[in-house]
Amino acid sequence: MRERLQAAPAEVIQRYMYQPRIFGDLDGDYAAMQQVNRAHLVMLVEQRILEPEVARQILRALDAMDAEGPRALPITTALEDLHLNIESLLMKRLGAETGGRMHTGRSRNDLYATMHRLKARAMLQRITASLLAVRAQLLDMAEAHAETVMTGYTHLQAAQPITFGHYLCAIADGLARDCGRLLDAYPRLNLCPLGAGALATTGFPVDRARSADLLGFDGLVENSLDCVATRDFAAELMAGFCLVTLTLSRMHHDLHLWTTAEFGFLGMRDDIAGVSSMMPQKKNPAAIEQCRAKPAITLSGLVAFVAATAQTPYTNTRQNAEALHHFRDSAAEAEAALELTLVVLKGLQVDAERMEQAAAQNFSTFTELADTMVREGGLPFRAAHSVTGALTRLAIGQGLRGAAEVDATLVAEAVAEVAPGAAPLPDALVRAALDPRENVRRRHVTGGPAPAETRRMVARARRQLEDDTALHAARAGAIAVAAEGLAAAAGGLAA
Repeated sequence: MRERLQAAPAEVIQRYMYQPRIFGDLDGDYAAMQQVNRAHLVMLVEQRILEPEVARQILRALDAMDAEGPRALPITTALEDLHLNIESLLMKRLGAETGGRMHTGRSRNDLYATMHRLKARAMLQRITASLLAVRAQLLDMAEAHAETVMTGYTHLQAAQPITFGHYLCAIADGLARDCGRLLDAYPRLNLCPLGAGALATTGFPVDRARSADLLGFDGLVENSLDCVATRDFAAELMAGFCLVTLTLSRMHHDLHLWTTAEFGFLGMRDDIAGVSSMMPQKKNPAAIEQCRAKPAITLSGLVAFVAATAQTPYTNTRQNAEALHHFRDSAAEAEAALELTLVVLKGLQVDAERMEQAAAQNFSTFTELADTMVREGGLPFRAAHSVTGALTRLAIGQGLRGAAEVDATLVAEAVAEVAPGAAPLPDALVRAALDPRENVRRRHVTGGPAPAETRRMVARARRQLEDDTALHAARAGAIAVAAEGLAAAAGGLAA
């Protein structure tokens, strides 16, 4: 392979270029490469480009390598990459006349472009499965807590009462959109570059569609130059991974706050908590903290990928391979965030009594009081808003700790101050307006936190989850069927 050159690769070249290329993901690269090798051999025989007996010998040698495992193979960085190591070993075991025929009609460029898509597809399927599991857990919890009243916040200040189920359903909806983006990316990813050669296809009558079918692809990346030039699927998926971790991070921010003693809304099972090396009383939400940091890592990978491939020629380049290191890392971080989130959610301990108590100890029900003044007292909303603002000032000035300590007398004082002549509200109306649970019950507008509406949204979200799960399963099934077909075809030739 290096006949064009008169020297072996320099040691520093081997150390910093070829060693990471070969050993960075040896197991994953080896599995994908052997899959492509077998599909290519089957196609070559079917197209009468390669004699069946030659393919049989090569396939048996590949089977023997699989039995040994990639880490037992005599791999050397002097041969630049994994493919050349496998080809070299084939030629040593079968002779150059036989072992040297596997690469007929193929280049490393289309080989690795195909491998990258196979590996990305497997990563995408794993991440999607984890994402579906997190969505299912959130919806189970949302349904269970459809009546768990809590304070809803804007600007991290008490705003209006909602339920914990309403909050969890919101997160599930955000993740459903994130999942949709990844599911939508699959058809653009699951296209086969094999047969493109180095950039201009080949003079051999290869059947690109057959190779794609054997590998479980839905079709071809058609233009041969585009096949080897682009890794845009990676950027698209990395953007999706970043958004997944972003949604999760925002949820973990809230969970982090709510596990503090100052809030006391949530506790953690011991098996998902950490401890302090110095302070024996501590129970730290370590997994929650780790998930909060993930968007920074997935975003940095996306930025590095774009920077590495920007202003490169639209053809095969080493920059593509370098950039894909960041794809692998970003995918791993997204998968970790989802798996950690699932165990955190299952390990949360919800203090429903504390949540509802806190909602009564702030002024989050005052919006409903203003609305009641409009509905029952005939005030314009802006006047009612002014009255309730004055009421808040009066209550705080008297040292009241929340709406539960406000009575009709104080409300009448605020009305007299801001809207003299307006009729004061009866005590029963004031009490109902300031009750957090009643606030939630009245919010039955589409998308509101009323328990019945939350349950309706959960049911709607479950139907979407079922559809997404079915799509994911169908794709997994198609991949499995293709793998079985490839195994049968290659096995038949090797027999």
